Amino acid sequence: MSKKIIAVILAIVMLVAVLAACGNSTPAPSGDSTPAPSNNTPADNKDDGKKEEEPAKEYTEKYVVRVGIMDPKPSIYYDTLIEPWEKAVTEYSNGRITFEDYASGAICGMGSGLDAIRTGTIDVAQDAFAFYTGVYPYCELVNMCGVRCNSLQAFNNMMPDYTKAFPESMDEEFYVLGRYVPCYMAWILTDKFVESMDDLKGLTIRATGSAMSFVNATGAVGTMVASPDIFESIKLHVIDGAFFSIGGTNTFGIYEVAHYATTHPYYFPENRVSMSRELYNSMDPEAQAIFDKSLEDFREAANEYSACADPDALKQIEASGAEFHVQEMNEKCAAEMLEAADVLMKEKAAEMDAAGLDGTGALEWLTVNAPKY
Repeated sequence: MSKKIIAVILAIVMLVAVLAACGNSTPAPSGDSTPAPSNNTPADNKDDGKKEEEPAKEYTEKYVVRVGIMDPKPSIYYDTLIEPWEKAVTEYSNGRITFEDYASGAICGMGSGLDAIRTGTIDVAQDAFAFYTGVYPYCELVNMCGVRCNSLQAFNNMMPDYTKAFPESMDEEFYVLGRYVPCYMAWILTDKFVESMDDLKGLTIRATGSAMSFVNATGAVGTMVASPDIFESIKLHVIDGAFFSIGGTNTFGIYEVAHYATTHPYYFPENRVSMSRELYNSMDPEAQAIFDKSLEDFREAANEYSACADPDALKQIEASGAEFHVQEMNEKCAAEMLEAADVLMKEKAAEMDAAGLDGTGALEWLTVNAPKY
């Protein structure tokens, strides 16, 4: 009987052992064993551990960008600055990006370009900081007429560094293609040469925006007149003269009614060409990269324009045969004007400080760095 019991117990033990062995389907590898081959053979594994590269995406959407400029077409401004930049963008895009130009202020002029972009009337516009008093204070400080750069190109090359140090809100609202000085505000147009500040006292002189305070500081009475209206305003004696550029004097024929021009030692207010930020953001990455690349083309074209605009305009005025006389301002009067500009820049810096901006820092930056460019 006891033998039967022992046999049953042994049978049970053997059965339990067999069941335990069946529960472990993969035996533990010994130290000499190699891993079991994967079910995925190299032939089945298409990327062999490497992610297959996706083909570069091809963008086919085309863009027609509407450009508003104040100058006529053709003109030194269009031929030297706008057209070369547009051609570069179209070439980079293999024709995907093209332009429609609205010249001679057909859609927007100085002082209305940014609003035209905001409302979607235009995509790209030329405009000047002088028309936006109090809106872009750091750039307004630059336009107070007292910056000491060595040339127009030096001013153009300085502005990217200055605006990085003291950015404006416009950089968030607009895609800025370029900032530049179109030419010297090279003369004061009156009925005689300006030999001293006293010669300006009491005269009604056309000016714009931030330059208005400078005109008033000379003893004249500044007044705003749109560029195309200067000719008739002087002809009809509504105003006595204008602080105006050489190029503008040529474009609008002002030399026919204002026969004396006196040069002076400061820059014409800074211009910029801006694009709709909304349009830029809506473009595909390739198109955005093309516009980014074109910024250097624009800067080079702006420097070229700054270099040739004044000489070209002078040649055209001389070729007209008009009775028009130009004289360089004497050193004493020029020094007086720069002193007046320095006072205005300090006042503007203090005004900015009071508004919580770093006006003092911006003025110090300009004082130290502008002469280096």
